[in-house]
Amino acid sequence: MDPTIVDDAEDLYRSIRANSDEYTYQDGKLYFSSTAFDDRHMRPSVDRSSIRTNPMDARKSPSDGITKVLAAAVRRSCRVEIIENGNVVGSYAVDAIHRPIENEQDQVDNLAHCQIECNPTIANKSRFKKLKAGLANLANEQGFVVQPTDDPA
Repeated sequence: MDPTIVDDAEDLYRSIRANSDEYTYQDGKLYFSSTAFDDRHMRPSVDRSSIRTNPMDARKSPSDGITKVLAAAVRRSCRVEIIENGNVVGSYAVDAIHRPIENEQDQVDNLAHCQIECNPTIANKSRFKKLKAGLANLANEQGFVVQPTDDPA
């Protein structure tokens, strides 16, 4: 399957490890950490809700929780500026790209798989941290759509 762009109105599910540093509760309120969107390739994986209609199926482990972000909000809210010599010279375009996993060695098939990607490609960890922080802020607005099973809340 060729990569395709995800519709603005679609929710994107992200698996969050139970009892991890990916989230905390402060004064009874849930906060996702930017580590909830860590990815070694700097393209966080999410699942399309139009294909994976039950968010519980997006869990990577049975104890994981699931949060969601809206594709349009990702595009609109996760701007990362390109700064050269102290001057803003542009910004990264952030998008959700449908990249199904099928018949790949060492990976479970996942036809709902998407990646949150930037154009130009982010190759700088400090800029990736800004993207992750933006995604965590969007997730904070939604909370868990599936609670982690070991979660005390």
